[in-house]
Amino acid sequence: MLLLLTDGILEAMDPEHEKFGHDRLRDVVTRERDRPAREIIECVHSAVLEFCGEAAQRDDLTMVVVKVD
Repeated sequence: MLLLLTDGILEAMDPEHEKFGHDRLRDVVTRERDRPAREIIECVHSAVLEFCGEAAQRDDLTMVVVKVD
C-alpha cells in the first residue's frame, strides 16, 4: 500500500489545538488496511473530521491510496 497525502491531514487540529498527527493516521490505516483504497480514504477522512469537531480548518485534506493485491 502506498499513501500520498498533504500535510493538512497530519496538521488538522482539534478544538484544543492538538494535531491529528502520524500516530492517529497510522492507527486508522492499520485498522482499515484490508479495505479497498477508496474506503481507506473515506475512513481517514471521517476520522479527521471527527477528531477536529467544530474547530475551523485552514488547509486541504488530500490523500491518494494505491494498493496492490
